[in-house]
Amino acid sequence: MEHDRFALQDEDVVRRAHATFARKRSVDFSDCLVVEIARKAGHVPIGTFDRNMSRVDGAHWLCLAPLGHVPVGPDREPMFDTADQILNQIRAGEDGRAEFKEVRLGDRGVISPNTEDLAAELVAFANAVGGAVLFGADDSGAVAGIPPARLDAVEGWIINVATHNCEPPIRPILRKVLLPSAAGDERHVLLAEVPRGLYVHRTSGGRYYLRVGSTKRDLTPPELARLFQQRGREYVFDEQAVLAAAVAFVAQFMQPPTHASPSGADARYDLDVVDEAVVNAVARRDYAISGSKIRLFLFADRIELYSPGGLPSTITLDEMPYRTFTRNQLLVSFLSRIRSKRTGQVFLESRGEGVRKILREGEAHSGRRPEYRLFGDELRLTLWAKSRPVD
Repeated sequence: MEHDRFALQDEDVVRRAHATFARKRSVDFSDCLVVEIARKAGHVPIGTFDRNMSRVDGAHWLCLAPLGHVPVGPDREPMFDTADQILNQIRAGEDGRAEFKEVRLGDRGVISPNTEDLAAELVAFANAVGGAVLFGADDSGAVAGIPPARLDAVEGWIINVATHNCEPPIRPILRKVLLPSAAGDERHVLLAEVPRGLYVHRTSGGRYYLRVGSTKRDLTPPELARLFQQRGREYVFDEQAVLAAAVAFVAQFMQPPTHASPSGADARYDLDVVDEAVVNAVARRDYAISGSKIRLFLFADRIELYSPGGLPSTITLDEMPYRTFTRNQLLVSFLSRIRSKRTGQVFLESRGEGVRKILREGEAHSGRRPEYRLFGDELRLTLWAKSRPVD
């Protein structure tokens, strides 16, 4: 506003920004303008490290607070300020903002709850409006507590799950609280407050959850698409056409053996194996790698199929035929229901069989075993062509 000249690019955006500025004189007009530009583009809430800007409706303060410290600000007010508030919640029971978890410990760490269950609870809260998990109280509200000597270990386990079993990682605010038990003595509990996510979160197993009342449930595909749209990330499944087009491409351009038909036992490639390989790549790829694509290359003697995303740290290339992992649970469910126009069968008939089928039937057709290899964040499958007969 201090410039002699300025360009008015969008009158409606400027008008809304000015209206916000008039209501909230404690914020800068430039901050109001930035938020309104983001709102029109569909990218709110907008994250900011500026506490003053976070006072504008549509901005979210990204507070870099240490664990155990609860930040103050319009978007990160603590759910529970006092022990009395926590006790009132325990008496009221679990609801859309509160979950109770009894902690059972073994010699090597936390036995219960299990890792995937906790990741699901954190993801469900982050995909909803946020919430809190109270560790040390069971479903009935009885305060069993956590042994003081094991508090740090449990805290570290929670941080590890939130960081490594939630995608993108979740940063809960952890607090240690003393609460009275039924016996009248005070016991330690841990309170993990989960903020509403700026993005859409999933578990490392590929499942998207939402907190509904006192339970969590899987998001349906339409709900997931809407949530991605609301949270500023576009949800695109751009491989649907690949399922049919890739196999048709191979069938059209592969060179048949001399004096042989381009299909059937004499074909250079078993199209059922190619079909399985493409479906497997679509189901396993990591859609969080922005700008990545599944790529298929047809050479004179082989097909190379590249799929974005490596393997989980618990699975090696040699173990792939014998172990399964699901990165995209909703997509796998979708592929298990729709049918291929070429075969008339569902794309995924049975989970865990895809890699074994590719290796077994690919080798039976060409005489050479297909190969999986990792190249950075990509998984490459090589399918070998059937050799041409010697005239």
